[in-house]
Amino acid sequence: MTKKVLFALAACNCGSDRAKQLRAEAVAKGLNPNVRINNVEVIAAARVGAEPVNYVSNIYRQSNKSGAEEPESPLREIRHEGALP
Repeated sequence: MTKKVLFALAACNCGSDRAKQLRAEAVAKGLNPNVRINNVEVIAAARVGAEPVNYVSNIYRQSNKSGAEEPESPLREIRHEGALP
């Protein structure tokens, strides 16, 4: 699954305007707006909540035919506990 697809899924879940705002905020915080893991998802979790992060991660895992895990994210505990820091 490509980065563009992951961002499109996130935009479907939280809205395209909100996704653009989150990417812009990532730039302002010195993060890469073109990378979801450890970058835009950190901003999304803080501003929107864990649900959009969970949504994209769940789809990624379900669609990954090779069975490989999604790259490790520091938000994994947030996703499992359902709480923000």
